[in-house]
Amino acid sequence: MQVNKALAATKSRATIDVLICCAGASYPGRFLEQDLDVHETTMQLNYFGSLYAIKAVAAEMVARRQGRIVIVSSALMAVGFVGFTTYAPSKWALRGLADCLRNEFLPFGIHVHIAAPPDTNTPGYENEMKLKPPEAVLASQAAGEDLYTPEQVASAMMSGLEKGKYHLPSPNLVPQFPQDPNELSGTDARVQAAVGWRFFPSALA
Repeated sequence: MQVNKALAATKSRATIDVLICCAGASYPGRFLEQDLDVHETTMQLNYFGSLYAIKAVAAEMVARRQGRIVIVSSALMAVGFVGFTTYAPSKWALRGLADCLRNEFLPFGIHVHIAAPPDTNTPGYENEMKLKPPEAVLASQAAGEDLYTPEQVASAMMSGLEKGKYHLPSPNLVPQFPQDPNELSGTDARVQAAVGWRFFPSALA
C-alpha cells in the first residue's frame, strides 16, 4: 500500500505531527445513468483513502500523545444535490468519521479537525464541471458560489488549525460557519437543515 510505503520512508527521519487527508475526486452524474463502479471508486478514494492514511499514523500519534489529523470533506457533507449521489455520501462518511475520531482520540491528546472547502480551482474541479448535469450547474449558480484558489482555501484552513478549531473555516463561510467546536457534531435534523440553508439559501428556497 502506498500509504505504508510513504510512512516507512519517513520513520527513520521524522515523526508525523500533522496528517492532512485531502485526496479526493468528484464524478457528477444522474443516479440512474451512473454505474455502481463509479460509486465504489468515489468511496474508495474519498473515504477509504483518508481512512487508510489515518489508520497508518494514528497508533503512533496515540503512543506519543501528540498529533493533529485534518480531514478535508466538503460543503456537501451537510447537504446533497442532484448529480452528487456518488460524491456527497463519501463526504458525509468523512464527517461521521471525523466526529467519531474526535471523541475517541481527544483523551490521548490527538486533535481531529474537519474542513468543508468551497469550489476550488483545481484540475479536479475542471473535470467535475465537464460532468455536472444541468440541474447541478443551476444549483451552483443559485448559491452564488465563487471559485477560490487552493491558496485561499489552505490559508483559511490553517488559520483555524492554529486556533484549534474542530470545524476549520472556509474562505466563503468564515462569518457563517460554526465556530463552536461542539456545533454540528451530532445528527439533529434541524441542524442539518439549518446548515443546508446557510450554505445554499437560494437553491433551497
